[in-house]
Amino acid sequence: MRAEREAEEIRRVELARARRAEEERRFAEENEAKRLREEEKRRQEAEFKRVEDERRKNEIIVWQPDEKADECPICNISFGITKRRHHCRGCGRVVCRKCSNHEKVVTKELQGAPDAVNAEIKKGLAVRFCDTCHSRHAIGRF
Repeated sequence: MRAEREAEEIRRVELARARRAEEERRFAEENEAKRLREEEKRRQEAEFKRVEDERRKNEIIVWQPDEKADECPICNISFGITKRRHHCRGCGRVVCRKCSNHEKVVTKELQGAPDAVNAEIKKGLAVRFCDTCHSRHAIGRF
């Protein structure tokens, strides 16, 4: 009887160790996944900054491909079925509706943008701007 209790106790201890090891492994995996997401976000931000600096230098606006944007760079909300992607006509970035709720008239065509977007610009129509570009436009940087 005593041997059975000791064997049962050993099984419980081993099970508890296995559960703890599994929790630690899962925690480590979640932390690694979070670190990789943050690293990718920093890489995307650095790439956008590089492109933005190049754009300013060359006075062109580069249209960011939809597949390069998983979340809004301004508010960090993830895009999906209910949160659609919108392109800012001031910088070409993909942002959410909430962060691109401004309209301005611009004169520069967007490199890589669909023809319909550049047609709007050529016609002098007001086009979508993100919060960041709206602020720049307000202080005369466009």
